[in-house]
Amino acid sequence: MDHTKQILARTRGTTMLELTITLGITTVILLTLYGFLMTQALVSVEENSELSTQNSVRQGAQQLFDELEMCKPKRLDSMGAWFEYYLPKAGANGGFELDATGNLIYGVLDGTTWYPNGFYCVTFVRSNEAQDYLAEADLHLSNDDIGTDLNGNGTFTDVFIGGWLTVTSFDSTGMTVGAQRFLTGKFFMQLDPAATSTSTAPITNPAQNYTNVDSMNLTVFPTMGNGDPAAVTALRIDRMPYKGLGVFLMRQLNGVGAQKADAFIDTNSNGILDSLEIWTDTNINGFYDEWDSEPFTDSNGNNIRDPIETYVDSNHNGKYDCRMTLQFITFKTGRTVTESGDTRDKSIQLKFLRTKVRFKNTN
Repeated sequence: MDHTKQILARTRGTTMLELTITLGITTVILLTLYGFLMTQALVSVEENSELSTQNSVRQGAQQLFDELEMCKPKRLDSMGAWFEYYLPKAGANGGFELDATGNLIYGVLDGTTWYPNGFYCVTFVRSNEAQDYLAEADLHLSNDDIGTDLNGNGTFTDVFIGGWLTVTSFDSTGMTVGAQRFLTGKFFMQLDPAATSTSTAPITNPAQNYTNVDSMNLTVFPTMGNGDPAAVTALRIDRMPYKGLGVFLMRQLNGVGAQKADAFIDTNSNGILDSLEIWTDTNINGFYDEWDSEPFTDSNGNNIRDPIETYVDSNHNGKYDCRMTLQFITFKTGRTVTESGDTRDKSIQLKFLRTKVRFKNTN
């Protein structure tokens, strides 16, 4: 009998306490595993979001490169906030139509309608959403720092605003034709926080019919987006003028605003900066910015050399040569372990993407 009791004792089931402990341990293990899997899933989603943002910027930049590759310049904003241009008329077999004298025909194609001498304007339009406003003084990595130097120029007082590049088409008289296009991606431009307009003009949302005004002379800048008007007023997003280099740059020796090349003392009069010659770092970027266009007399102040304006044939090829530098300032995507997937890591510096587009010689 005693032997039977011992066998039953060894083969009996677990007690309620033992079962509770076992289930508790199992639950903790399952929850830990679930939490790990969910964390990995969130990280994957965040990484996909970051890659999507980067890809969006690349797509928008490529769209602009493709469009400007064959363009003929019409007018350029002094601060590089907008650029007007013509495109050649497409012909058969992927070519372009020529006029009776063998020159390209320029204008605008709106769907099926061709507007001779019509032109396009690609413009940077500011976002009115507070999340696209970056002030270095407000971005802190620790409680005792003075901010974050986003562009690496040694100061902590710069301000940047995100926005979109929009393309609007006009006929030869300046009337809008067709629908406005938006290039993909969010880009940034630097603003001047010290120069704030006191104008009481209403905020325009979205921006329309303002590209004929040089941004150097504007006191109120149109914005677009879903931002709170009160936040726009508080941050003065629509009142700060541009500062530094813009999106569209065509430097010349006698240019104005952002389009002026760095000056240098040409001691041997050869027209180029030699290693021992002194130059002025106009925009304090640490390297010499050469001119992108041959010197010309800009009689109408549109920052573009028109056919009737005289120029200096520096390379003696019998043609006027110029190119445009496209500068895209994008937010270098990233995050820290203390931030959620919806919060961008503002300690990561702004990323500058630059390329140059050589215009076709048409005059």
